[in-house]
Amino acid sequence: MARLKIQEKKAASPQDFELSLDRITLGRAPDNVLVLDDKAASRHHAEVRRSGGGWMLVDLGSSNGTWVDGKKVGSIELSDGMVFLIGNTRLSFEEEAWNGRTMQVDMKEMVEGEQSPAPPQPAVPPAYAPPQPQAPPPPISPQAAQPSVSPPPPVAAPVPPPIAPAPAPVGPPQLQERPRPVPPAAMAPAAPSYPDDQQSSPNIGGGERAGFGVRLGAYLLDGLILGVIMVVLMLPLGFVIQMAARKAPGAMLPLAIGSYLLVALVSIAYILIPWAKSGATPGKKILHLKIVRDDGVAPLGYGKAALRMLGYIISGMILYIGFLMILFNDEKKGLHDMIAGTHVIRS
Repeated sequence: MARLKIQEKKAASPQDFELSLDRITLGRAPDNVLVLDDKAASRHHAEVRRSGGGWMLVDLGSSNGTWVDGKKVGSIELSDGMVFLIGNTRLSFEEEAWNGRTMQVDMKEMVEGEQSPAPPQPAVPPAYAPPQPQAPPPPISPQAAQPSVSPPPPVAAPVPPPIAPAPAPVGPPQLQERPRPVPPAAMAPAAPSYPDDQQSSPNIGGGERAGFGVRLGAYLLDGLILGVIMVVLMLPLGFVIQMAARKAPGAMLPLAIGSYLLVALVSIAYILIPWAKSGATPGKKILHLKIVRDDGVAPLGYGKAALRMLGYIISGMILYIGFLMILFNDEKKGLHDMIAGTHVIRS
């Protein structure tokens, strides 16, 4: 029997799950056979299916991918002791040494062991020899003749007993080939498709890598949304500063510095918090863009988001060359993506 050992991030000890079905789906959705309590896993993330005499691990187009030995895989044959990662959940495949796939049979030994001994041959009597004729007795004189006595009837030759035919030689039993059972997987209906099962392009992360144009559009949308927020924020703040400056002219400079810091803090929070929590600012969400990590772990977290913000600042300091790098590499990464180890996908 085969099984999975599941070590979830929040669980204190691993759990065993026996693979008693030919197809096991894994993911967050409650309709999966194995439901994972992991926000980094997709609703229908992957499946473990029986393939011939073994088992296969197949990714179902998940957002963060399925990882084996630090490499993202689409499908792979499982072997005993193999460990794979789904989101933040670590799973290991275990299979007993004897799995009933092949059994070698010595046909000669089986036939000789089961062959019944030949029945004993009946004893064949020796060939019957008929009695030899005897010489006639010498003639008897009339004087010595006695009353005639009829000669005894001739003795009939005994009939030899019938010889039983020798039994036919016993040969090896005829082995009838049993019909091969149809694998359950062949009779199983086709696997249902889910919304996130669609395999997109050869890119990773469950979506197509976003190019320069759509990312520029998201950047401009975020700038527009942030500008509206600033107008709504600065109008009452500017009115308060003017009223305070009339009563205390010396407070004008500290109030201006404080308002500048507040604007900068709001701008950073508008970008940093969505990056860390969901991987998408409002502008990116409108255009269906998402920032994902190269290692498949989600969400980004504040560490990766802060590194990406640092890349933004450096790209601005070098005349936005870091943003233009998206146009000139196959992975469509800017300088900030390379620094933080991220990429942007379009679902």
